Amino acid sequence: MTLEELKQIDWFFDLCSVTESRDEQSFGSHEALTSMLNDDPDSFFEPVYASPYEAWCVKDHEAAEEIVGAVKDDIEDWAEEVYLKLFERVPSAELCALVYDEVVTIASLMSAKEGAVGAFLESKIAIYSKGRIPWGYKGIFPDGVWILI
Repeated sequence: MTLEELKQIDWFFDLCSVTESRDEQSFGSHEALTSMLNDDPDSFFEPVYASPYEAWCVKDHEAAEEIVGAVKDDIEDWAEEVYLKLFERVPSAELCALVYDEVVTIASLMSAKEGAVGAFLESKIAIYSKGRIPWGYKGIFPDGVWILI
């Protein structure tokens, strides 16, 4: 997938739909999501994944932070549009900020690597392409289960 194709994704069109398969599991319904964000946000933002997932995410974010210049400004403007689109569906500034950071990271790395990213990031991009949000990973990638919003 190219950066331009990434920008054409219909973001969040299938948010909170029920998915249960060998490699994907839903976080919950839209009602459950908004209820948890309103009633118990600390619990919602508690990690639902093991440390390898977090380490991979941090590694990607650190690599993306090294990318500077006009491309980054364009990416951040576009990521703000994605933030606002999610905020319309789920008005949680913290969730939207996390997704914003993720979008900037993915787009920056795709831009720097001309679309060639690793399998972990490709899997996350595929989830966003389905209109969902990757919210964690149970097990060791690639043999575990994605947790999706």
